[in-house]
Amino acid sequence: MDKEKAKKAAELAEKELQEEKEKKQVELIKKAIKQTLEKIKDKEKERDCLSKEIKTLKQDMDNIRDGRLDLIAERQ
Repeated sequence: MDKEKAKKAAELAEKELQEEKEKKQVELIKKAIKQTLEKIKDKEKERDCLSKEIKTLKQDMDNIRDGRLDLIAERQ
């Protein structure tokens, strides 16, 4: 009986260690995914800002070509 209890205790301890290891791996993966998603969000914000700036600069070029320097002065 004692031998069987010791065997079960050892199996249980091994199982708990394996579960802890797997849990740590899952947490590590979740952390990496979260960081990646945050970087994507930041880069999308940067892209949107740059797109608006490019649009404004293109409008400035069009206004210069059309002789509308007053519109450029208003934006600045």
